Parts: sequence; C-alpha cells; structure tokens
Amino acid sequence: MNSDWMSHAWLWVIGACIGIGQLLASDAALSWRVVVGRALVSGGLGTAAGLILLAFDTVPSVALFAAAAALASVGTSVIERMLVTFADRWGAPR
Repeated sequence: MNSDWMSHAWLWVIGACIGIGQLLASDAALSWRVVVGRALVSGGLGTAAGLILLAFDTVPSVALFAAAAALASVGTSVIERMLVTFADRWGAPR
C-alpha cells in the first residue's frame, strides 16, 4: 500500500474514532446501526480533510490529521449550516 492510501486510511480512522467517541459521550441510545453509521459519516468527514492537499501540497501529516479531527468533530450539521450561510450570502436559490 502506498503512502497516499495509508494517509487516506489514517484520516478515515481518525474521523471514525472521533465520531464513535462523541456518540459514546452522549446520552443517545446505542445500537450497532447507530455506531456503524456514525463511524462511516465521521470517517468520511475526516477523509475530506485531504482536500487541503489541493491548495497546499506540502502540508505536514500532523496538520492533515488535525484537520481530519476538526472536520469529524464539527460534524455534518455545522458543515451544512456553513454551506447554507455561504449560499445565502452568494444569492444562490434554494
């Protein structure tokens, strides 16, 4: 496995672990479906941190992993709220 795929895997693992940790810290009822779903969504958000490499191709791994942790921590609701705010500001129709 080359280093790009290993970085991708680590970004996903970091995101998934943070998502599961948030779920365990909450009062939500736990089921396998909820745990796996949260791991998949948070892992995907963590992997999205790789987009930083499009703008800065020499980002250190630690900074990339920190961005993955930040994206997984804010979750989908905050990211969706930010996108709606930007769309409203740019005058995009809903």
